[in-house]
Amino acid sequence: MKTHYPTPRDDAPLVVFDFDHTLYDGDSGTHLFASLIKRNPLRMLAALLVTPIAGPMVALLPTRRTGISVYVWIGSFGLHRARDFNKVIDAYVLRNEAQMRAKLLPQALEVFAAHRAKGDRVVVATGAPPELARAILTFVAHQDVPVIGTEVGPRLGGVGPTRHCHNEEKMRMLRERGYEVDDWHINLDDLRDLRGFGPIEHDFSKARTVVGTYRPATNAGKSLILQGHCDVVPTGPLEMWETPPFSPVIKDGRMYGRGACDMKSGTIAALYALDAIKKAGLKPTARIHFQSVIEEESTGVGALSTLQRGYRADACFIPEPTNGKMIRSQVGVIWFRLKVRGFPVHVFEAGAGSNAIMAAYHLVHALEKLEIAWNERAKADKHFKDVNHPINFNPGIIKGGDWASSVPAWCDVDCRIAVLPGWSITECQKEILACVSAAARDHRFLSNNPPQVEWSGFLSEGYELVNSEAPEAAFARAHQAVYGGAVEDRAFTALTDTRFYGLNYDIPSLCFGASGAAMHGFNEYVELDSLRQATKAMALFITEWCGVEKA
Repeated sequence: MKTHYPTPRDDAPLVVFDFDHTLYDGDSGTHLFASLIKRNPLRMLAALLVTPIAGPMVALLPTRRTGISVYVWIGSFGLHRARDFNKVIDAYVLRNEAQMRAKLLPQALEVFAAHRAKGDRVVVATGAPPELARAILTFVAHQDVPVIGTEVGPRLGGVGPTRHCHNEEKMRMLRERGYEVDDWHINLDDLRDLRGFGPIEHDFSKARTVVGTYRPATNAGKSLILQGHCDVVPTGPLEMWETPPFSPVIKDGRMYGRGACDMKSGTIAALYALDAIKKAGLKPTARIHFQSVIEEESTGVGALSTLQRGYRADACFIPEPTNGKMIRSQVGVIWFRLKVRGFPVHVFEAGAGSNAIMAAYHLVHALEKLEIAWNERAKADKHFKDVNHPINFNPGIIKGGDWASSVPAWCDVDCRIAVLPGWSITECQKEILACVSAAARDHRFLSNNPPQVEWSGFLSEGYELVNSEAPEAAFARAHQAVYGGAVEDRAFTALTDTRFYGLNYDIPSLCFGASGAAMHGFNEYVELDSLRQATKAMALFITEWCGVEKA
């Protein structure tokens, strides 16, 4: 059974473990590069040729780094990027799993686990590439521990160390990091029972969350979570973009590109807000978690994973693009899939079969009537009563049929519909099922062959910002200084990750950011002047909320 360790305490001691000869019996880096060299005859020949010179260099301390670099370059020749090198490391570890498990030292690992269980801030520092230590620690469920290691980069057709993590350099690299970095793979089994979890259907094996933590020398203010999501939606046909979606273009005060508005610019703005405080000669006096998450566009499990891992604060701030307004209330979302089956025949006798695609349209029309009913219900909501059509139903993906001259035997339609704060997800699911069931009973074929409904992503409640007087007051002062007026509220017909913090743990979660357009569409852009203003407001809010002192 997997052990769940507590999030390290703010005042916990920093415990640094070496990897090689401490947790691992031997030099893991040497084993890696020896294996890479031996697997390739040309690399083997090159190593033999240079060993009369490089071998003694490795043996002598003053020249050790240079000698090691030679063998690293030979073992990695043909790899041009660090991420390609990391893939080779992962494959090597999997290929040699049994031998590596045997080299992990059980007594040292017991001490290692005991420090984690106490809530100490445990870090691994290794002369090997950090990905190697992380991959090996996965075997004993410690892959989430921060690792500091030798940094590598491209060099003359291979990979070479750009900074060796050896001796005193290890401590320098640790001290230089104003943030403790927690980078872990998300385990969906840890999240399934949490409020707001939605099913994931795609490959999630490489899903990660990254949290950087700033810990102040003086604790005087209130703690804060700054969160941004790095995932984006698909681009659609590239020829329908005026500029390449993943090659940012700045034109007329706007930055164009997929994710420029939603919400890579907001995430970077939060980092720049922290940089601005530092450049002003100040430093915050409260703990700050800077969280980069994924899956905001489908389920929000990235944000949910940070809460499952134990990250908490007195407030949360998410700089989504809100056109300079505070999100007062936001919808929730349900994703579902209609699985419709028909009866295939040759199209010359179409009347003898049942067209699954046309039957799916019959269900879509019925769900449009449910959308109308829910919008009538929304007129009683205090925030959304003045919003035109806040509940939007969208059949977003349709797949079906196998041949143009065959009556289609199947059709799947992926749908999205909004719900308002206070509406029960379970009850709304029941209404969707009842609507589909009633429509099927009114159909010649579906009445005896009812469609299936699958819940395929978001199962997310709406969220209203409440019990947030203190952080809102701090932000109001920051807003006044930058924008020269009071903060405007917005009832938002999309959703954000703020719901998890507010609904699950009563953490007031503010959402405010820059202006832009075409989110999820072609030629998405962010207004750069509005981004600068939002960044200034964030920096001032951090100083108000967290407090600052001279650096």
